[in-house]
Amino acid sequence: MGWLAGYAYRRKFSTQYANIDGALTNFPLLVALDSYSPLQYALATGYDLRVTQSDGQTLQDYDRITWSGGDGSAASFRLRTLCPSLSAVAATDQYLYWGKAGASDGADSANAYDAYTRQVLHLEEGDSTAADYYKDATGSNHATLVDTDGDSAQGTGKVGYGMDLDGDADYLMSNDLITALADDEKGTVEAWCNLDLDPSAAYTIFSLGDDNSNLLYLRYRGYTEDCIEAGFTDWRLYSPVNSTDSLWGSLAYICVAHNGAEATIYIDGVAQAKTWQTSRDKTAWFKDRIDAGADKAWWGAMPYTGGSPVSFFDGVLDECTVSGGTAAAACRSADWIKFQYHNTSEADNELTWGDLEFNPAFAAAAALPRHPVQIHRPLPAAIPY
Repeated sequence: MGWLAGYAYRRKFSTQYANIDGALTNFPLLVALDSYSPLQYALATGYDLRVTQSDGQTLQDYDRITWSGGDGSAASFRLRTLCPSLSAVAATDQYLYWGKAGASDGADSANAYDAYTRQVLHLEEGDSTAADYYKDATGSNHATLVDTDGDSAQGTGKVGYGMDLDGDADYLMSNDLITALADDEKGTVEAWCNLDLDPSAAYTIFSLGDDNSNLLYLRYRGYTEDCIEAGFTDWRLYSPVNSTDSLWGSLAYICVAHNGAEATIYIDGVAQAKTWQTSRDKTAWFKDRIDAGADKAWWGAMPYTGGSPVSFFDGVLDECTVSGGTAAAACRSADWIKFQYHNTSEADNELTWGDLEFNPAFAAAAALPRHPVQIHRPLPAAIPY
């Protein structure tokens, strides 16, 4: 088993596959450690983190979502790494490396997601209404907070922080997303949501449109029945929920996926029973609305007559993600969505960690006479695993 040149430490991690029902390709696996002492030998920036495939040498791109510590202090981090494949019948092994002085930044968020991922908003930046303040990890489809009375703030998210919207005309605009989705006939909208709500109101998670006559949306609707509703000018689909479900008081994973024929709503990784309130043309999706003139994309609100925003989200949004394309993979499969939920929600992220390893080349160097050889700092004997 080879080592990445110049790296002192590594640790193997392996996927638990009980919740992978079918093999997954190009999956953005969430990897995390908290207050891990051996990461004191990482750089304070976390730039020296590297992720490899099972051979210990083939690098995988990753998106560093959070990092704190290193340079003498235990560290915590969250990252997503693009896994070429995850098996449904055996563990998929990978390695995390660190401990290389002067390493350049190993993160490459733009390449840590597949070609169908149009937007990933981690919402880690804080609280600001500056233009494009909330960065899209995949590239340029950033978002701007609209909060005229200044009462929305950063809140506890599912992966680090999220945005706690106050429900009074606060929302995120992401109009650059329109161009990215213009040709997309299939796709998926995902977000982690925690509602601080009046159960009799309506709360938009995501929408795309210019007014209520040309609109696509995903929202909670409570004024006629408790449900998660996905809607379009030509169709409306809803899945009943109970006010004691996970949407209230904790972060729930809400998703709508459209395969080019019709949509499916998922809650916490589980496909929901379908009730069609309107179903004139179930095939319509992003491209159809944009072709009809939709020019705005919203997180936390939807446009109504004349384009004025309504149905504001009240609570925390996190990990807001949009995928799209013409290929089948743009509509995330039930297997993908199920494992995305478990990988993000479980305390161990559905990963099993191996023992800490120290580069044997460094250990050999440490055993040689001190002059003229430069000695690398060896692994302390008492360091905790």
